[in-house]
Amino acid sequence: MNSRISTLCLALTLAACGGGAPSARCPLPAASDEAAAPFDTGAVGAKVEASQGDFQRCFDRASRAHGLPQAPSTRMDIVLHVSASGEVTEVELGGEDFGGLGNCLEQVVRGWCLAPSAEGGRGSFPVNFSSGD
Repeated sequence: MNSRISTLCLALTLAACGGGAPSARCPLPAASDEAAAPFDTGAVGAKVEASQGDFQRCFDRASRAHGLPQAPSTRMDIVLHVSASGEVTEVELGGEDFGGLGNCLEQVVRGWCLAPSAEGGRGSFPVNFSSGD
């Protein structure tokens, strides 16, 4: 089975979602004016592109766990909330979850560290998975 993944309509939304204390994983930069920049939704898009391999591994693992000879095509809609320090603090998933796909995707996204911003923000994007020959 040859699987392929595509991310369609990388629709990022910008909305303030509050600050948060810096974490050891995503520390604030030394210069305070760098942290005063607005939330960069483009950075979310870059993380999505960089994580395509991780998303595919989640899909492949879920497919095997599901026990089907060929995994179903599915779409997961992901919304992430990011603190002012750049840490992903919350992940919301929508779509057809099977074989632990949602949990795996959540772990990938929670591992992201984005650039610090004045108030944090929110981004959303779909991930479409399909099985190919």
